[in-house]
Amino acid sequence: MNILYDHQVFESQNVGGISRYHVELWKALNRFDNINASISIKYSDNIYLKDESFPIKPKFDDYDKFILKREFPSKRRFYKLASNFISLSSSQNKNKEHTALQLLNNKTDIFHPTFYDPYFLDYINKTPFVITVHDMIQENHPEYSKNDYTFLNKKIVINKASRIIAISEYTKEQIIKYYNINDQQIDVIHHGFNMFDADKIDSSQHTEPYILFVGTRGGYKNFYFILHGLRKILNAFNLNLICIGPPPTKYEMKYLEFVELNKRVRFISNIDDKQLFTLYKNAKVFIFPSLEEGFGLPILEAMNAKCPILLSNIPIFKEIAGDASLYFNPYDVYDFTEKLKYVLEANHTSKNELINKGIERLKKYTWHNTAEKTANCYKRI
Repeated sequence: MNILYDHQVFESQNVGGISRYHVELWKALNRFDNINASISIKYSDNIYLKDESFPIKPKFDDYDKFILKREFPSKRRFYKLASNFISLSSSQNKNKEHTALQLLNNKTDIFHPTFYDPYFLDYINKTPFVITVHDMIQENHPEYSKNDYTFLNKKIVINKASRIIAISEYTKEQIIKYYNINDQQIDVIHHGFNMFDADKIDSSQHTEPYILFVGTRGGYKNFYFILHGLRKILNAFNLNLICIGPPPTKYEMKYLEFVELNKRVRFISNIDDKQLFTLYKNAKVFIFPSLEEGFGLPILEAMNAKCPILLSNIPIFKEIAGDASLYFNPYDVYDFTEKLKYVLEANHTSKNELINKGIERLKKYTWHNTAEKTANCYKRI
């Protein structure tokens, strides 16, 4: 059985959950007998493909000579923007052309696009395709996606797919709710996870007491909610907040000054998995306050590092973490602070009970399980 994944998500993400999912799935499926999985891509600078012999995106060489010989206002800024645009558009066209040719040669048994651009419908002929739906955030919270029209393509692809993979039971329920899809057409397959051996990782760094936040911080991520709740907690317990993700915006820095937390909050970007593991391992507690998520990979990362977890009480988090976490109402600051105090003040036995439940729960999230269930999904077609 020949499975083909396309280039889409590897152009939009240098790093991220969806591109990691497809790379891990691709690797795991190729360990199975009678399955040949490949990624149709000509150029990529995705971090998960850097060791897989895929060429990086083409450079801006043809335009360098033209621009660099001329002087004009904002030359450096223009060069940077133009370079990114030309490089991206060039690689996109070549990647799309490459995928189209592979689909037209009729050697693909199952096509699995990595995102929702329906361009492939012009080339797919009678080849069946599977789409993975990673979240329903746009549908449930359109207020955070006002200028994003991805959901229009998403609707087209979902309605034409041979089968649909939902990464959680919650996502499946939402697909049925919004798109009226027959539940027999949807397979629920959780993500896998690459575990680190906690005893082999150097955790001597970041020894100051801190709370950990991981990921982007806008909109439904509910970041300002926890800042409001942490105003008194951080000082009372002599803690810092470490945020792993993009550098802070000017607005975030001004808000931190307003709530007098600018000396208590630190931002860290561009770290590898081992460094991230160390930050989880040394944290007093990991907080995930989102109003909506597709899955919640940081939950598994925290479990692996034996870090206590405090989650918003949304359905997807309860599905993933079960009884291995404490939960709070993400609209109630008082509830959040009380639950946080409970975790910070909990005795060693209570914390270990949560941690051990997390370690046990983590065993079900392997890429082998994900790949096996995905292979069964393909076979149903």
